Amino acid sequence: AAKARGDALLALDLLDLAADHVAVVDLFVEALSKLVARDARDDRRLAWLDKARRYADDRLAASSAVLAALAAANRHKTGHAFQTLLNLAAFFDAVSDRDYARALDILDALDLLPATDRDLGPTLENAHNLHHALHLLFPDLLLNTALCLDALHKRAHPDHPPAA
Repeated sequence: AAKARGDALLALDLLDLAADHVAVVDLFVEALSKLVARDARDDRRLAWLDKARRYADDRLAASSAVLAALAAANRHKTGHAFQTLLNLAAFFDAVSDRDYARALDILDALDLLPATDRDLGPTLENAHNLHHALHLLFPDLLLNTALCLDALHKRAHPDHPPAA
């Protein structure tokens, strides 16, 4: 009911109190997939990320009830998407801070984009198996990755623009 009234953060608290772990993670994934690529200073983004990070720190230990509930519901992709979205938020924050090398390090650790031409096939196969919420972020992810690469190239070679 709280979510229907537009208060998704209240709904999240109520679901958490009811220990409906799968619904909590679903709601985080739904919200974060729409927010992580926004301006790092966006108030809604900050509120959701703060709550998500606290939830992850408090509830996602290796033997947690949350992970058990996700496994019992065969929702491993949802748990993976939640953790990936938190890492993507760090990627977008690093881009916003113009810390392009750190942004690319974060992205490299997520293994969402191919590092070499040989990685293209396996990376595409993995991408097809990702939670649909992550697919929504690929345009922003590719654009920001290109921005990082371009900025780092310009820093390293200020007198040589990238080849067209």
